Amino acid sequence: MIYTWTSRSKLLFYALFCVLGVVMAFLISKKNDHKVLKVWADMQPFSSDPLKYDYFVHHIAFRSVFSGVLSEYKTGAIQGVIAKSWDASEDKTKWRFTIRKNLKFENGDAITPGVVAANWRRVAYLMHKASSESGLFEYLKNIETISPSEGGEGITFDLDSVTLSFYKPIPNLLSKISFGLYSVAHPSQFNSKTGEWYDERKAIASGPYKITKWDELAFNLELRDDFPKELLLERPIKYINIDLQYDLKNISDADFVIGGSSALALDRSEFSFFGPVESNIRYVKCSRWNVVGSPCYDLENRKKMRAAFYKEVAEIGYEFERSFLPIAIRGVTSSKIEALRHFEVQGKNKISLRKSEPVLKSIENQGIISASEAFYKGLGNISKECGIDLDFVTQNQPDISSSTVDLELRITGVLIEDPHDDIRFMFLSKFGIQLPDSTGEIVRILKSNKNFEPQAINQLLWDQAIIWPLGHFSYGYWIRKDFPVNISNLNLTLPPIDFQWVEWVD
Repeated sequence: MIYTWTSRSKLLFYALFCVLGVVMAFLISKKNDHKVLKVWADMQPFSSDPLKYDYFVHHIAFRSVFSGVLSEYKTGAIQGVIAKSWDASEDKTKWRFTIRKNLKFENGDAITPGVVAANWRRVAYLMHKASSESGLFEYLKNIETISPSEGGEGITFDLDSVTLSFYKPIPNLLSKISFGLYSVAHPSQFNSKTGEWYDERKAIASGPYKITKWDELAFNLELRDDFPKELLLERPIKYINIDLQYDLKNISDADFVIGGSSALALDRSEFSFFGPVESNIRYVKCSRWNVVGSPCYDLENRKKMRAAFYKEVAEIGYEFERSFLPIAIRGVTSSKIEALRHFEVQGKNKISLRKSEPVLKSIENQGIISASEAFYKGLGNISKECGIDLDFVTQNQPDISSSTVDLELRITGVLIEDPHDDIRFMFLSKFGIQLPDSTGEIVRILKSNKNFEPQAINQLLWDQAIIWPLGHFSYGYWIRKDFPVNISNLNLTLPPIDFQWVEWVD
């Protein structure tokens, strides 16, 4: 018997093929529904308040929990999230965001233009009250009339949209407003009159993920069933367990590790690193530079301490960089270390430091000196030479504005391609890393010249000797080799991570 490929046969085949495709897609989605992305991170989140977003750990914890009107985390595009569209006046002094109708918080309450406006009013009010400048809301019209309950002329809304009005053009607003500081939280989480954040351990999600566990051991996320599918990738990750336990076993059990390119806890034969250019900065800060009695109080003594510190660090074999800003930024260069002069600690007979966890290293990296080891060993050698003690202080959570220790090791980052706004934020915002300026010269330059040379700021930081550069690195993702996760949609130039743009491979 001879079989022929009739039209009816074709129709039956295509129908069967389509049904099979639907079944396979369903089975794959169900398979992915039960998979867990095991993540490890080396920092503890401590506040859900968007105003504390600039702490690096909160980029990891809350970027996927609190959505902004826009996101830059999707590769190659500014993605509308809470806003479905936006437009600006020709002179870029007025920006209007049309808010999606189908978005809700995880408790079912609608995300309305009024809710978005309330969040922005809170940020504007508290920043203005603190004389804090981020390069955006301080330019709102009649900023002095804005409160958490009143928007004045600068922040207005109607049934469909929210409008920001500025007294000067803000051409790069889309990039600025996507920063987590301006994300949308439920209005019940803050006082409508004072802006006070009620509970730093509570977060009512406006974004795609809700928090299912948050303690000292883990920070777990689950994809919300009611989040719009059109704002998700085809194979989104439903369960994310972020392990916060600081030990090698937990790191080795993870498939996705968030950390720096210089991390020593990982075996390079098992993990591959994905991240941007070296735009993160590791530095020592003389935190008590303005406290009488601290060894950091006197400028000349700070310079002597720095020179002695670098000498010790070099002798133990740690390679350091003498530029705070990454030298990948146009015009930025390293500074010269002054000749080491007689060094002594003035004011008191001890230097206070924050106690830290021991450095985790895989077997293959045991011989490599970490930045933390260089910091403590370098200062330890100085203390022996000078006959002084190191006083180790225990502090659970670092406070950006604290002066509890004389010297501490810190990390921040800057956008290489356009560093000006980031540099301004570092000095002018009371909700950022708050870099010091002992003479006021840096702030004067930042406020008077929008096209300042980054190297001018870099040199002044060196001259004031409060910030001691150590080096630069990339902060990104170590992913187990052959692990079935796709990050091609994730913008790697931004600080980790928005899980909304990560998906399973199958």
